[in-house]
Amino acid sequence: MESLLANISEFHFIRPWWLLGVLLPVLFWHLRRKKRSHRLIDDLVDSHLQSVVVDLPEQQASNKAGYLLMLIIGLLSVALAGPSWERLPQPLHQLQQGRVLVLSLSESMNNRDMRPSRLKRAKFKLADLLRSTPGVLTGLVAFAGEAFVVAPLSDDQGTISNLMQSLDTTTLPVQGIRAEHGLQKAADLLDQVSIDSGEVILVADLASPLAVSVAANLRLQGVRISVLEVAPLDVPGQRDLFESIARAGGGVYARLSADDKDITRLNKPLQTWLSRAGTKTMKSQRSADQWRDTGPYILIPILLLSSLLFRRGWIVFALPFALPLGLALIVTWPHPSSAFELDTLWRRNDQTQWQAAKAYRRQNYHAALQGFKRDETAEG
Repeated sequence: MESLLANISEFHFIRPWWLLGVLLPVLFWHLRRKKRSHRLIDDLVDSHLQSVVVDLPEQQASNKAGYLLMLIIGLLSVALAGPSWERLPQPLHQLQQGRVLVLSLSESMNNRDMRPSRLKRAKFKLADLLRSTPGVLTGLVAFAGEAFVVAPLSDDQGTISNLMQSLDTTTLPVQGIRAEHGLQKAADLLDQVSIDSGEVILVADLASPLAVSVAANLRLQGVRISVLEVAPLDVPGQRDLFESIARAGGGVYARLSADDKDITRLNKPLQTWLSRAGTKTMKSQRSADQWRDTGPYILIPILLLSSLLFRRGWIVFALPFALPLGLALIVTWPHPSSAFELDTLWRRNDQTQWQAAKAYRRQNYHAALQGFKRDETAEG
């Protein structure tokens, strides 16, 4: 009962000016009644004898067809007015974070100074890290002498975890410790999706100093770099190097631990960003509600009644009115519009967003501005 009262209180018409069409049947009924009152036959024959004395089948057919057509016009006016009582909330924009895990498959990861090995411990830890961030777009990159994409960004952490378990140091054809290649490959992966913030987590036991400059460059492009060092003890010079990579990339440094302290530390920047993004999203939910238009459902009885107009003797009367009415319905029925450009024929809106965001991170602001101007979605 309460829901019924709530629906009644919310009932309204989305396009109320179409209710003016209801005046047409009223005007038709008034004119027919006025015409009937001035017929010559009314002066000669009593009204209760006219149906017997006078045979006017065509006139009677036109009358019935006229009343039926006016009923259809009235229902159509109500349908076009858009009766509605249900609110559909529409989020303006859903902020999205992307994260890429960069895992080292160098020979040194087979070292057993961490049981069962550095690589297996890293896999166990990354599996826990994936479970701690459900719903976050995550990708996986593996590197040694070169870097390769294992899994593109996806919110399916289970699949990523399964792919990761199949990796070992013999997976890649070239050995080495080129962490800078893994960082760059991860940044390229982030460029391929439409996200609001990107993060890369380097998981390795060794790296080269070139990774520091790459991390600093990626930070300028809006990508945060954090590091998880996989080593039981301080490797000479490596901790300072990993801390420098994290500092240059604007992220955090953590060493693989037996508990969840490393995961908590690595997730802290993400949780901070999600908290701020959630507040920003709540403030942006201003007046984006959309009402469910139930007008199309009224077309069902309209079609059923319209089928009666095809009776013999009726269609001749109804056709001059039905054709303009159908044309008006096609032209005036609300529908989403979009501009057509030849150069956008083969381009999706999400591709436009990616290209504009990529240009912005590379400080090509003119190209970014042009890309956002071509974006036809609600985010553009």
